[in-house]
Amino acid sequence: MVLFGAFWLFSLRKLSRRQIIVFGGLAGIGFIALHVVTRVLRSVSLLSLLNGDFTPIAEALADSQDLTGGDGSIGEGFVLAMQGVRDQAIVTAPLATITRLLLLPLPSTVVPFKPDDITYRLWRYGIESGYFDQDLYFRSLVESYSLGQNGSLHPILWGDALLNAGWLGCLIWPALFAALLIGLERLIMARPDRFLGRMSAAVGAPGLIYVVRGNVFIGVVIMLIPILFSLGLLQAKRIFAPRQTLTAT
Repeated sequence: MVLFGAFWLFSLRKLSRRQIIVFGGLAGIGFIALHVVTRVLRSVSLLSLLNGDFTPIAEALADSQDLTGGDGSIGEGFVLAMQGVRDQAIVTAPLATITRLLLLPLPSTVVPFKPDDITYRLWRYGIESGYFDQDLYFRSLVESYSLGQNGSLHPILWGDALLNAGWLGCLIWPALFAALLIGLERLIMARPDRFLGRMSAAVGAPGLIYVVRGNVFIGVVIMLIPILFSLGLLQAKRIFAPRQTLTAT
């Protein structure tokens, strides 16, 4: 919605270059600030906020050692992925992310051979290799690991490529996702109702953040669902809408 609003302002309102720079700068700063705050506060109990207790917010901000909400150290996930591949300590199915996307409509109970998410396997390797030993929540992480629960560690897009197809994946992944984005753009712009297509693209655009972070499976799903849903609505409209008939005059 934010992206669509920006498109409307820039395209329809004919803002001057100075206004675009000011608006874009303020919007960028606001988005980054909102992103940081929401990531820092993601562990705050919603129940306490509903009860009017805002103390956990102050405590979370005071205890936070990384004001980027973890994004400042996300490159460490890629380094950990390279270490795991080098030591042959991370075993993943070939093209695991692609396989999971192809099998998306089918639950794991129906398809037991569906591979684990790359981010889950990297998180487990992080526990096993001591990556989280100095983490503030180390005890709870180990407890989750011992209970067989999964966390996720994002290795940026290059790490996902590396864990899926080795170093060759770092050459294939950029071309693969460029083709995906170009294909989605042409699919949207080819529809007669471009407004709905652009709205769905704006809703799905945040999925790119997940893709860049290395949570590729979730990111692609976030992008595809609203776009495919809107295209489905357009197709249903074409099929079920009453057809106008021409009468001779």
